[in-house]
Formats: sequence, structure tokens, C-alpha cells
Amino acid sequence: MPPVLDFLERTEVDFLAFSVPKGLPHSEYVERISLLAKLAVRMPVPLVLHGASRLPEDLLLQTLRRGVRKINVRTEILRALARGIQQGQEDAKNPLVWLEADAEEVHSVVRERIRLYASIASSTL
Repeated sequence: MPPVLDFLERTEVDFLAFSVPKGLPHSEYVERISLLAKLAVRMPVPLVLHGASRLPEDLLLQTLRRGVRKINVRTEILRALARGIQQGQEDAKNPLVWLEADAEEVHSVVRERIRLYASIASSTL
């Protein structure tokens, strides 16, 4: 039994999360996604992708086609928060205005991600 399947059996986890390391060449991303496809068919739990903020849309599409069911984009949301704070500080001295700018930036990022994932899901899943 592969170690990952043994781990899943022993721990009874509900999801299996993995991350694609920063700075990999495109060819290595593709190679790892190919490995993911082989693992996904044997996984008794849904797969979760960490670090998706830095992946291009074509690679996200491939991960969804190969079994990923949850995608985490924390870094992208944190960047949106930072942009909102910066914009709010430039526009007003009132911190409540900064929070409004934060909310607008985060809303924009999340809306775009939902649009992307929905379009991928409707065309491939």
C-alpha cells in the first residue's frame, strides 16, 4: 500500500491537502499534476490544493480535471487586503474607509475566482 493511502487509512482524515512549491518550472508543475491524476483515482477523500494563488489558469484547470475539489488562495486574498488598506489610506484618514476599500478588493478577487472555477467546472466536470 502506498504511504499516502496508509496514512489516510490510519488517520481517517476527511481531506488530503497538498501544495505545489513556489518557483517550479512549468514542466515540473505539469509532471506533478500528472502524478496527482494517478493518486486521485485511488484517493478515498477529496483533494485540496494549497498555494493556488500563484498558479496560472491552465494549471488550475488541469488540477480540477484530475481530482482537486477545494482550492485555497489565501495569499491572493491577503494581497487584496493590502491593496485595499493602501488605497484607503491614500483616499482618507478615517480607518473605516480603509475597511470599505479592503472589502471591495477582497470581493473583487473572490468574485473573479468563483467565476473562474465555475467556468472550469461547467466545461470539464
